[in-house]
Amino acid sequence: MNARLTTAHQRFHLGPQPIVIEALNAYADALDVPRDLPIPHPEDRPRRAAPVNQDRRSRSPRGVRREEPPKIGTRLDPLTDARLTAVWELTGDGPERIVNTALNVWMSRKGIRGSGTGTASASISA
Repeated sequence: MNARLTTAHQRFHLGPQPIVIEALNAYADALDVPRDLPIPHPEDRPRRAAPVNQDRRSRSPRGVRREEPPKIGTRLDPLTDARLTAVWELTGDGPERIVNTALNVWMSRKGIRGSGTGTASASISA
Protein backbone atom coordinates (compact mmCIF):
# COMPACT_ATOMS: atom_id res chain seq x y z
CA MET A 1 0.00 0.00 0.00
CA ASN A 2 2.85 2.38 0.77
CA ALA A 3 4.24 2.03 -2.75
CA ARG A 4 0.76 2.48 -4.22
CA LEU A 5 0.19 5.66 -2.18
CA THR A 6 3.53 7.00 -3.39
CA THR A 7 2.50 6.28 -6.99
CA ALA A 8 -0.88 7.98 -6.42
CA HIS A 9 0.88 11.02 -4.96
CA GLN A 10 3.26 11.25 -7.91
CA ARG A 11 0.53 10.76 -10.48
CA PHE A 12 -2.20 12.97 -9.01
CA HIS A 13 -0.19 15.34 -6.78
CA LEU A 14 -2.38 14.50 -3.78
CA GLY A 15 -1.31 13.77 -0.22
CA PRO A 16 -2.63 10.89 1.90
CA GLN A 17 -5.53 12.90 3.34
CA PRO A 18 -7.25 13.86 0.06
CA ILE A 19 -6.61 10.37 -1.33
CA VAL A 20 -8.24 8.71 1.70
CA ILE A 21 -11.17 11.14 1.67
CA GLU A 22 -11.77 10.66 -2.05
CA ALA A 23 -11.48 6.87 -1.71
CA LEU A 24 -13.84 6.71 1.28
CA ASN A 25 -16.45 8.89 -0.41
CA ALA A 26 -16.26 6.85 -3.63
CA TYR A 27 -16.67 3.65 -1.60
CA ALA A 28 -19.62 5.14 0.32
CA ASP A 29 -21.18 6.23 -3.01
CA ALA A 30 -20.82 2.67 -4.34
CA LEU A 31 -22.65 1.40 -1.24
CA ASP A 32 -25.42 4.02 -1.74
CA VAL A 33 -24.60 5.88 1.48
CA PRO A 34 -26.26 9.31 1.21
CA ARG A 35 -24.13 12.44 0.89
CA ASP A 36 -26.45 14.48 3.11
CA LEU A 37 -26.12 12.62 6.41
CA PRO A 38 -26.63 14.54 9.64
CA ILE A 39 -23.29 15.39 11.20
CA PRO A 40 -23.17 14.64 14.93
CA HIS A 41 -21.81 17.19 17.37
CA PRO A 42 -18.22 16.43 18.46
CA GLU A 43 -19.36 15.35 21.93
CA ASP A 44 -21.82 12.87 20.40
CA ARG A 45 -19.26 11.13 18.19
CA PRO A 46 -18.07 7.68 19.23
CA ARG A 47 -14.68 7.64 20.90
CA ARG A 48 -11.95 5.77 19.09
CA ALA A 49 -9.20 4.00 20.98
CA ALA A 50 -5.94 5.87 21.32
CA PRO A 51 -3.11 4.66 19.07
CA VAL A 52 -0.79 2.03 20.48
CA ASN A 53 2.23 3.51 22.21
CA GLN A 54 5.28 2.62 20.09
CA ASP A 55 7.56 2.65 23.16
CA ARG A 56 5.57 -0.09 24.86
CA ARG A 57 7.24 -3.46 25.17
CA SER A 58 6.03 -6.03 22.71
CA ARG A 59 5.30 -9.64 23.53
CA SER A 60 8.06 -10.76 21.21
CA PRO A 61 11.02 -12.56 22.74
CA ARG A 62 13.67 -10.23 24.14
CA GLY A 63 15.67 -8.62 21.35
CA VAL A 64 13.32 -9.80 18.59
CA ARG A 65 11.06 -7.21 16.99
CA ARG A 66 8.47 -7.96 14.40
CA GLU A 67 8.41 -5.54 11.51
CA GLU A 68 5.18 -3.58 11.51
CA PRO A 69 3.70 -1.99 8.40
CA PRO A 70 3.96 1.80 8.26
CA LYS A 71 0.93 3.66 9.56
CA ILE A 72 -0.70 6.36 7.45
CA GLY A 73 -2.67 8.84 9.50
CA THR A 74 -5.23 11.23 8.09
CA ARG A 75 -7.89 13.47 9.57
CA LEU A 76 -11.39 13.19 8.13
CA ASP A 77 -13.84 16.02 7.63
CA PRO A 78 -17.11 15.60 9.59
CA LEU A 79 -19.21 14.50 6.60
CA THR A 80 -16.70 11.84 5.50
CA ASP A 81 -16.51 10.65 9.11
CA ALA A 82 -20.32 10.37 9.23
CA ARG A 83 -20.26 8.42 5.96
CA LEU A 84 -17.51 6.14 7.32
CA THR A 85 -19.74 5.43 10.33
CA ALA A 86 -22.64 4.63 7.98
CA VAL A 87 -20.40 2.23 5.99
CA TRP A 88 -19.37 0.59 9.28
CA GLU A 89 -23.04 0.14 10.25
CA LEU A 90 -23.82 -1.25 6.79
CA THR A 91 -20.87 -3.66 6.45
CA GLY A 92 -19.86 -4.43 10.02
CA ASP A 93 -16.21 -3.92 9.04
CA GLY A 94 -13.96 -1.84 11.27
CA PRO A 95 -12.64 1.57 10.18
CA GLU A 96 -9.17 0.29 9.28
CA ARG A 97 -10.58 -2.44 7.06
CA ILE A 98 -13.02 -0.01 5.42
CA VAL A 99 -10.24 2.47 4.66
CA ASN A 100 -7.98 -0.25 3.24
CA THR A 101 -10.81 -1.64 1.08
CA ALA A 102 -11.71 1.86 -0.14
CA LEU A 103 -8.07 2.60 -0.98
CA ASN A 104 -7.64 -0.69 -2.84
CA VAL A 105 -10.78 -0.07 -4.92
CA TRP A 106 -9.86 3.59 -5.59
CA MET A 107 -6.32 2.70 -6.65
CA SER A 108 -7.47 -0.16 -8.85
CA ARG A 109 -9.88 2.18 -10.63
CA LYS A 110 -7.05 4.68 -11.11
CA GLY A 111 -4.83 1.97 -12.61
CA ILE A 112 -2.43 1.78 -9.67
CA ARG A 113 -1.68 -1.89 -9.23
CA GLY A 114 -0.24 -3.51 -6.12
CA SER A 115 3.11 -5.22 -6.12
CA GLY A 116 2.17 -7.62 -3.34
CA THR A 117 5.52 -7.03 -1.62
CA GLY A 118 4.44 -4.84 1.28
CA THR A 119 1.51 -3.58 3.22
CA ALA A 120 0.55 -0.43 4.98
CA SER A 121 -2.25 0.23 7.31
CA ALA A 122 -4.25 3.42 7.19
CA SER A 123 -5.45 5.04 10.34
CA ILE A 124 -7.96 7.85 10.55
CA SER A 125 -9.15 10.34 13.07
CA ALA A 126 -12.12 12.62 13.13
